[in-house]
Amino acid sequence: NDQDSDDIMLLGVGKPPCRFNEPTCDYGDDIPVPETVRIYKDPGNSRIGWLEFSPKAVGDNQRIRLWVYDGFMPAVRTLTFNVIVFPPKKIFTTKATYDGNLGGITGGDSICQTTASQAGLNGTYKAWLGDDTQNPLNYMPHNEGKYTLVDGTVIANDWQDLTDNSLLVPINKDERGNIISDASNLAWTGTPNLGDTRPDLNCQNWTSRDQYHGIQGRVGMISAKNNIWFHGSAYACGYKEHLYCFEQ
Repeated sequence: NDQDSDDIMLLGVGKPPCRFNEPTCDYGDDIPVPETVRIYKDPGNSRIGWLEFSPKAVGDNQRIRLWVYDGFMPAVRTLTFNVIVFPPKKIFTTKATYDGNLGGITGGDSICQTTASQAGLNGTYKAWLGDDTQNPLNYMPHNEGKYTLVDGTVIANDWQDLTDNSLLVPINKDERGNIISDASNLAWTGTPNLGDTRPDLNCQNWTSRDQYHGIQGRVGMISAKNNIWFHGSAYACGYKEHLYCFEQ
């Protein structure tokens, strides 16, 4: 039964996770007879096996009725699993722009939270910013669910997809779902490229708006879908750029 095939994950006791849309899931001793259980999204495609999910809820000790084929004839196994849902996390680019004196990373976080709240977005939001000691590629929660724009458009299927240098769509909409269309097209990030552990340019830990003395911050290109979305050029800290805001 194809219910929430993208969002619900099954966890067998002591077993690796198995998604609904995987063609083969081996639960081993969690089934009375050790065998490979073939789970199909559409029962009409095969008579070998399918899965019924009841009740449709999150929590422990959910009952699953599983039709399996043991090599001779179909049989019914009723198993108990935990149900974990990973809800999508929203990302937006602030409509407003700011110079490099953000009040540190915490100041950027405060901007994102205030912006989200004023737009009616629930949850906790933080800015995608790196400094001399922190890198968002490391400290941001690695969500196992989707990342979306505020209008629900999917940016990436999970954290790995978000950071594989290939977004599904650019992060080019603001907190109200409007496309960012100003001339800047840039967001402060201070984020080194993937695999680089050195601190990146960060306007003196996001405390400088210097325009003329070579102090710079790394930016990302809002319209980009490759790694340039977070690791683009460097700009003087007196320029005003957007911020990327991530729901935690």
